[in-house]
Amino acid sequence: MTMKLSVSLSDDTGAHVRSLGHGRASSYIDRAVRNQMLRDEVAEIAATPRTPEEVAFFEDAAAAAAEMWAAGE
Repeated sequence: MTMKLSVSLSDDTGAHVRSLGHGRASSYIDRAVRNQMLRDEVAEIAATPRTPEEVAFFEDAAAAAAEMWAAGE
């Protein structure tokens, strides 16, 4: 399902979106809104209090992921 939406953009932002060409503006704006939704969700998750055990789990997982990335896996 799609929703038709009217937005007001600053001159600079509007010029950039217009420069994308026909048909690309909608996908660009859709991506921007989705990215903001993800940022909001991550901020909410980050603000959730964690137990010391949860913190240790996430730190271990991040360390393991960093090792895998460094090893090229």
